[in-house]
Amino acid sequence: MIVNETANRIWWRSTSNEYPVVHNSVSDMFAHIAFDNIHFSLFYIKEIFTAINQNNFIIVKKYERPLIQLLKLNDNYQKERISRVLNSLYEVFKKNYTYWKFCD
Repeated sequence: MIVNETANRIWWRSTSNEYPVVHNSVSDMFAHIAFDNIHFSLFYIKEIFTAINQNNFIIVKKYERPLIQLLKLNDNYQKERISRVLNSLYEVFKKNYTYWKFCD
């Protein structure tokens, strides 16, 4: 799965819609892989926000756990990941500001 990241994008996105145990396990696994791996971290963040942008605002909550697990990693790239996620969240909020009541 990790060797061929591009071919498995659909599987990555669908795991967030599965049962909570799968959702949490996959979040932990990807966070473990992202530790001290900026290439994978940035790719993973990009994929999460691609999925968020392709869906409606209700789906955003399902990506909360993977993002938190990723941001909690205490390594050399933590600040860069936090910056990237916050900037991406800001873009999502700007896009959905007309539906602010539903996005709280």
